[in-house]
Amino acid sequence: MKSYRIHVYAAFKKIAWLSVRALLLTVCLLFFSSCATKEFERVRYYPDVKGLNKGRSLGEPAFMPNVEYPENEWEKMREGWVFLLVDVTPDGRPFNITLVRYEPSQSFVAPAMEAMKNMRFNPYPNTNAPEVVSDYYVLINFTAEKRPYPG
Repeated sequence: MKSYRIHVYAAFKKIAWLSVRALLLTVCLLFFSSCATKEFERVRYYPDVKGLNKGRSLGEPAFMPNVEYPENEWEKMREGWVFLLVDVTPDGRPFNITLVRYEPSQSFVAPAMEAMKNMRFNPYPNTNAPEVVSDYYVLINFTAEKRPYPG
């Protein structure tokens, strides 16, 4: 009778150890698989900048400063955008910068506003007449393709 109990105890001990190992393996696999498959949260809606600018285009900026990706949004793995309304002087400097909308977080606003202050345009690709361009919409995207600042 005693040897039977020893064998049953040994069998339960072995099963318990295998169960613990299986549980640990499962937890590790779930943890690492979630790390490997986690992607940046993509933005699904973008404003229609071309439609709002009614066919006007200043083309690509003559100078686009580095835009810092907000650290907290990078850690949360979120992309975003900031939609601005600006006026542009004849020499291509933006002024009267107004925030229209942002997605998904206000953390993107300060870096976008700072970049817009330092941005320069070639405002007259089709004419030589110097004039102020009023109510021009600009969309600044923050995407996960590359981190826009070192570190």
